[in-house]
Parts: sequence; C-alpha cells; structure tokens
Amino acid sequence: MLKIDKCSPVALFVYNRVEHTKLTIASLQKNYFSDQTDLIIFSDGPKSAIDLDNVLEVRKYIYNLSGFRSVQVVEQASNVGLASSIISGVTKILSEHNSVIVLEDDIITSPAFLSYMNQALNFFSLNQKIWHINGFSQPISQIGLKDIYINRVMDCWGWATWSDRWKFFNKNPELLLERMDTSTREKFDLNGTNEFWPQVTKNIAGEINTWAIFWYAEIFLRGGLCVSPSKSYTSNIGFDGSGTHCMDENESQNTLETLNLNQDIGFEVPLEENLVAMDRIRQVYISRKNIFSRLRSKFKHLIS
Repeated sequence: MLKIDKCSPVALFVYNRVEHTKLTIASLQKNYFSDQTDLIIFSDGPKSAIDLDNVLEVRKYIYNLSGFRSVQVVEQASNVGLASSIISGVTKILSEHNSVIVLEDDIITSPAFLSYMNQALNFFSLNQKIWHINGFSQPISQIGLKDIYINRVMDCWGWATWSDRWKFFNKNPELLLERMDTSTREKFDLNGTNEFWPQVTKNIAGEINTWAIFWYAEIFLRGGLCVSPSKSYTSNIGFDGSGTHCMDENESQNTLETLNLNQDIGFEVPLEENLVAMDRIRQVYISRKNIFSRLRSKFKHLIS
C-alpha cells in the first residue's frame, strides 16, 4: 500500500433524500482514512415549497456528523440543480486544493474507497495523461486484468481529479458540435456501442441538464485517460426514481457486500488504453442495448 501523507477533501452533493444521504455518509464513515478527511457538503435549495421539508431534514442530519477530520456545509438558498451545483462546487474546492474526491448522495462506498482514491491521486498526480480517477467499473470479467486498468471513459459514481486538469472543464454543447465531426463522435461513442453523443444534443435541446458528458468530452478531445478499478469501490443506490442520474442510467450491479476491499493496489500499468478491458466494456453496452431493444419491441407488441 502506498503511503498517504494527506487526504484529499471529499465533496458530497445532497438535495432532498435523507435516507439515501444517511446510507452514503454511513458507508463513508466506515472508510479507512475518514478521520483524516475533510468533508465538504453542498446542499442544494428546494425547487418548490413541496421540497422544503425534505431539504431541511437533510440539512438537520448533515449538521450533526462525526467521524471526519472536519465537516463543512455549503447551503444554496434556492435550487441551482445538480449539474450547476457540481460544476461550481468542484471548481470552488479546486481553487483551494490540488485535488478532490467527489460523491453524490446516492453513492455508497467500500471501506477501502478513500484509500484507493488517495493512493491513485498521489500516484498519478504528475502524469498529465491521466485526467480522472473512477471509483466504479462496469461489470466486466476481471480475468487477465490487474488491480486497475486505463480507459478513455470517465464515470461519475464516485470520482476524483486534479485542479490542473479540471481547469479545462467547459460546458459548451454548441462548441462541441464544431469540435467533433462524425468520425470523432463515433469514437466518442465507443464505436457506436453507447449513446454518449445524444446526451450532448439533448443538452442543446434543453431536454436534460447534465455536466458529466462535458467532462468526458473534454478528457476525450484532449487525449486524456481515466483510471478504473477492475472491481468497483462504489455502488449507486439511487435508481428508485428519486434522483438525477449522470451518464449511465443502468442499475448498479454492486452491493456493499460485493465491493472492492483491496487497499494494496498495484498502479504500475502501461499508460495506454487497456484494449481487453475496453472490448469487455463495449460488450456490456451492446448487451444492454439488445436488452432494451427487446423490451421496447415486446412493449410495442403488447400495446398494438
């Protein structure tokens, strides 16, 4: 295990889901190094009077936390939305720190999550090819893979980055239309196996308001790479219709009991995209598309 002299701060974004928030924080409190970690919680304001009680209930809970080096709460008086909250919150922290670990209120973590994240941030801090650390990995076979692998796709289910990379973040969907031609968009979509580009066009049309796809686009266009664990350190518990999702709306395959507990991580891997892992990830996306296609066909048959 690599030495961790100082832990990166954790940014946690919450809104109106107190039970999800409790589970997320409870798992984080059980992490190694939680007592050496500064937790900064960004609490978004209510969208309407209907949400006010739930927002206040979350705030009442987060103002009485222990188990961390420090806890700071940043409240929004009105609702700014998850995308704006994350963009401004991460930017604020990285104006004061070199790196940050980011969670949302529906991401539970392995007890080894902070250990993995801080080790990865330290190991790759000076390597400008690596832009992003993933805490989650798609459910691919680990056969033949080391503790981590390198790939092009960022994930937002527990992640980390550095200030000198994040400074390039730019949410400008119209500009992406100019920066990506058809062949580039095909590669962006992992050779057509996943629909990342439509998320850009949906942002332009006002159908969604997200941030993660633009961070992925910036990493991709600048030739950056991401570090992923071969086995996930996080799981998303928010697929119950209660939250706002980021890039991948497929239900997490992990439970707290099945998450990665390894702290003795080998980070020495070739600094290039792992083609074996990427092929397996593409197969996961293809399988999901086929399942969704069959479900849509079955639904159309039932209502016809």
